[in-house]
Amino acid sequence: MKLSEKEFGHYLDKFSHFGENFAVIKVSGSLATDKDFIFAIQFLAKNNIFPIIVHGAGKATDSLMLEKGIKLVKKNGLRQTCVYTLECVEYAVSKINKDIVNELNKNNIISEGIAFPKTNNLEIIHELGFVAKAKNIKTDEIKRIISENKIPIIGCTIDFSGDKFNANADNVASVIAKVMSAKKLIFISDVPGVLDLENKLISVIKKGEIPELVQTKKIIGGMAVKLLEIEEILKQSSKMEIQIVSPKNLLQELFSYNGSGTIIKS
Repeated sequence: MKLSEKEFGHYLDKFSHFGENFAVIKVSGSLATDKDFIFAIQFLAKNNIFPIIVHGAGKATDSLMLEKGIKLVKKNGLRQTCVYTLECVEYAVSKINKDIVNELNKNNIISEGIAFPKTNNLEIIHELGFVAKAKNIKTDEIKRIISENKIPIIGCTIDFSGDKFNANADNVASVIAKVMSAKKLIFISDVPGVLDLENKLISVIKKGEIPELVQTKKIIGGMAVKLLEIEEILKQSSKMEIQIVSPKNLLQELFSYNGSGTIIKS
């Protein structure tokens, strides 16, 4: 990957002024230790840019449940979570959190993990057991880590007064982006960005275009669901810029005028 010196300098200066409000980056557990992703985050840290990383643990939890003979049930993409399932979720989240921190810190201590972020406001989805949507995430630890020039690595099991709840990582990332007034919310994907039915990248999408793209089935499947979630986020945080990009193209997306993923904005 080669970055233009002029473009890199422009964005480096811009991002350095964002400070703790730079970006929240959400990555799935399966991509969290991808070598391109780790390189990109190390690169940012070396240039004194400290994003907040939020990770999931879906596939690792699935594997652990299968190993223990626990039945997997999902409703509307959310995992039904009994006490035994919650143990699997906590173990998977904690392990992935430590794995990311270890990978990032191989040469220097540039990150610190918060496997179970604390909340004082959530919505429990009772029909799914120990599952909740975060309404708020406490930011004291996040801000402290960034103030020490380290990257916070945050899991998706939320802690409410000592009680743990399984939460969707997109939800946790979105809430943190809102409470931290992040300039960017970035979703790391196994595809380059939002693709149309001919598998061509859509570089820019405006919030108002999302309903038409979904209703006419120009965008389908999981990406359509994500776009509708992003539409709701932008209704609440209209100044935020949301990006979807693959691990290997993250730096190109951040430090070039044309980018290489999809930007979604109001």
